[in-house]
Amino acid sequence: MPSSHSSPATTVPGVPCLESFGALVAVDPFTLSAADRVMHLLDMERHAAWMDALRVDAVVAVAGPGPEFADVAGAKTAADDGGPQPDDPSANFFAVSDEVRDEVAATLRVSGWAAERRIIVARDLTYKLPETRALLATGHATYAHAHAVSDECERLSIPEAATVEARALRRVRTQTPSLTRRSVRRAAAAVHPVAPKKKLDEEFARREVTIHHDGGVMATVTAT
Repeated sequence: MPSSHSSPATTVPGVPCLESFGALVAVDPFTLSAADRVMHLLDMERHAAWMDALRVDAVVAVAGPGPEFADVAGAKTAADDGGPQPDDPSANFFAVSDEVRDEVAATLRVSGWAAERRIIVARDLTYKLPETRALLATGHATYAHAHAVSDECERLSIPEAATVEARALRRVRTQTPSLTRRSVRRAAAAVHPVAPKKKLDEEFARREVTIHHDGGVMATVTAT
């Protein structure tokens, strides 16, 4: 239904930010022309991506950098706020513990597996894939694009991932997530070739079969 918000004649230009977000929510899309409604939808998607970039920071703030990025985390850890210290043998801050995963899962109301994936992607975007995160924060890529890049760069070092970003993200603004995944996969294969057997093992490791009980005698089996 049309809202009661007052609406500017045009949509909100520029890089997503708090000010532009405030202007965007004041727009009543039902008062716009057909062309402006399309642009308004695009603006909404760009600001959703911007919010996803902020959510990445929130996830890392809860989960920590993890063992892989402990040496490059620097000030981006809870240790600076009085939390567990990196050299504290009793602390497990840098691990993806069940407790942290379950806390994220409960907060976001997602499965444990989905929470773990969000933590992994958030850590990658923060410490290994800064160009991808920048594209997300400016609304030029969606979270689906960022997720695809993280998946395909999983085995890469930070320098290798930087090379892949430079090669594969030039056209991300006009690509679907699946096309971006292919571009990144090709670049990653060139930078870090994988033996066929190892590649097969990695593909099997990505697969998952889950059973969802419907509350009665039926159940749904999902394979990914």
